[in-house]
Amino acid sequence: KIMQILDFSHLKKVNMSWPSHAKRSLKISLYMCVGCILSFIHAIFPFLFYRSGTDIINYIKENLLNEKTIS
Repeated sequence: KIMQILDFSHLKKVNMSWPSHAKRSLKISLYMCVGCILSFIHAIFPFLFYRSGTDIINYIKENLLNEKTIS
């Protein structure tokens, strides 16, 4: 199982430098954190942010995961 966590050739496989990979990963993480907070609020107050979680997931899927940020 540990080998599924560690992959020292990951950057080479995705053809990205460390800075470009870090920028892209942090951007995705930020969107996910915002989505988590909005979804949490929605769970308590269902009339708030009723589309935000889905919209953020779709944005990540359609825009961020397909970005070609190679430096």
